[in-house]
Amino acid sequence: MGEIQEIFKETFNPRLMKVRYSQIKVQDLNNQENQLEEIKKIHQFAHRNAKENAEQLLKHYYFPKMTKMVEQFVNTCDICKTEKYQRNPQKFIPFKTPIPTYPSQIIHIDIFTYDQDNLFLTSIDKFSKYLKYKAIESKSLLDIEDALLDLIHEWNIPKTIIMDNESSFNSNIIEQRLRDLNIEIYKTPINRSETNGQIERCHSTLREIARCLKKETPQIDIPQLIRSSVYKYNNTIHSFVKNTPHNIYIGETNQNLDEQEIARRKTKSHEKILNLYNEKNEKILDKQYPNFQPGSYVFEKAKEISKRKSRYKKIQVKEDFDTYIIDSNNRKIHKMNIRKK
Repeated sequence: MGEIQEIFKETFNPRLMKVRYSQIKVQDLNNQENQLEEIKKIHQFAHRNAKENAEQLLKHYYFPKMTKMVEQFVNTCDICKTEKYQRNPQKFIPFKTPIPTYPSQIIHIDIFTYDQDNLFLTSIDKFSKYLKYKAIESKSLLDIEDALLDLIHEWNIPKTIIMDNESSFNSNIIEQRLRDLNIEIYKTPINRSETNGQIERCHSTLREIARCLKKETPQIDIPQLIRSSVYKYNNTIHSFVKNTPHNIYIGETNQNLDEQEIARRKTKSHEKILNLYNEKNEKILDKQYPNFQPGSYVFEKAKEISKRKSRYKKIQVKEDFDTYIIDSNNRKIHKMNIRKK
């Protein structure tokens, strides 16, 4: 590749020429009308952001100033302007998490509430970001149990399941069902919602896609809306894995590729994801929290900050662990929400 670049520099003006390396054969689009048509097609599929649209476009086409043209198109999209909201996620101190080494190994579970009449049990594979779901009538144990077991078997029995402290998830019946399948259960600590952030970010994206799709097709019913939105989510570029969840979890479905090539690309994408996770964890320093003596008093940060109420309340430590304490009322509290004085 270096030799080719040198030849280009000798033959063409370096100021007017830029070499882009690609491992796949893409099509040049020289006609501006065709360029805009492809940008429109990719953006209107799921109304994702400009960066993800450009990455998806680069898998099939190339033309000069592609990124700038995509940004201009996305910035003028009326549906995105009216149906998307400004995300302001909370900023948390990053910490190392278990790295999955293959699809379906670690699954995040949560409940997605579209509206008060439409609830869905959602699950996302931490490795591929692939999303699966089941419609549920309510958050009751009876409704969740069957849907959860169906999803677990669809994932071919994952090794670990991560879920929050939803009352139905805390049921002894649910926990016993999972243990019978030799599934490790991880409950997110109270006031530490970012631990299950994989699926919460997915919910935000899913809601945006659904809002845009509903604007385009007002007559669509909710089950079809969610089904289509999940399909679009799974078949558009994910910002972290730089590929579509479908391609990673299932493999590329391309008529021009034979089974051997599809398998090769799938293996290569898995290797890239492992490298991404390892690089991410290497940048994160292990957070060291202070130790608290059992019987001592500390101050817990209030869940809701108000000018009329104190920001901290005094509590007594019953047991001390690496990242959390158990207080005198047997509550589990993460140390990020505690100070000594």
